Amino acid sequence: MPHSEPKLRRLYPFTSHWALSFSNTPNYPFFPPFVSLDSPRGTGDYTIREWWNGPILHHVTTAAEAIAIAVSRIPADLLQAPSEYPARNS
Repeated sequence: MPHSEPKLRRLYPFTSHWALSFSNTPNYPFFPPFVSLDSPRGTGDYTIREWWNGPILHHVTTAAEAIAIAVSRIPADLLQAPSEYPARNS
């Protein structure tokens, strides 16, 4: 589902600690931390945090809601600056 959102396609998805996050570079350290989407484990809800172990910002019930929140949290400078490493369409 993140691939269907054009604003997220320009970023690099990565997983860590059972969570999906996004970076503006494909290399570690991934930066900037702006959203971490925890997958539903048992409860069926998605938990949104700024980084994988940060405080909980939101709980939502659908992947679409989680992606919408992720998009709303993309820093403005990442949306305006051209990516040094353009993401590939697959």
